[in-house]
Amino acid sequence: MRNATIVTRRGFITGTTLAITSMGWKFPSVVDAEVPDNLAAPVSGEPAILRLDRNESPYGMAPSSMQAMMNIAADASPRYPRDEPTALVEAISKRLEVDKEQVLLGCGSTEILKMATETFCSPSGAAIVAEPTFEAVVNYCPLARARAVKIPITREYKHDLPRMLDAAGLVGGFIFFCNPANPEGTFIDKKDGREIRPRDPKRRRAADR
Repeated sequence: MRNATIVTRRGFITGTTLAITSMGWKFPSVVDAEVPDNLAAPVSGEPAILRLDRNESPYGMAPSSMQAMMNIAADASPRYPRDEPTALVEAISKRLEVDKEQVLLGCGSTEILKMATETFCSPSGAAIVAEPTFEAVVNYCPLARARAVKIPITREYKHDLPRMLDAAGLVGGFIFFCNPANPEGTFIDKKDGREIRPRDPKRRRAADR
């Protein structure tokens, strides 16, 4: 039996960078891109940093988005926000063709992932995740006294969905997959995503509801 290779997020990124460098691939330089003055200016005397690992843009906010934000701020800033953003919920439910009760909003994806981890994971129900992956669920597992079962990605840098489903059947509280995958950049299509359902008919009906 050969030893399984442990893939970490840091190792994946480092290895990919070395491979690209050794093959001589050339990509457009972000450093050479035209950066707005407000981003290029140093903060507290330190050079400006473009945090590509955090999905930040070196180009700043679109002028139309900036103007829309200023217009809303003029009317909404002195008021408390509405507790229930009904218009947004209705728009999402209509677009996705689901009931409004099936739409849950949060302050970014991390808040939703935190709620999901605390709700579905426990000491006896682990989070099934890829390795490497976006770390939010793994970081939130201790809040539910749960563990994260990490399933290494395939040689094609994709989620190993059959193995994840098998693990969920044994110890799973819920399965988390990041789509498109971070940091791999691969994509799980709708057909493959449908495979992430309980194989037990009773649990499958509950999941479909």
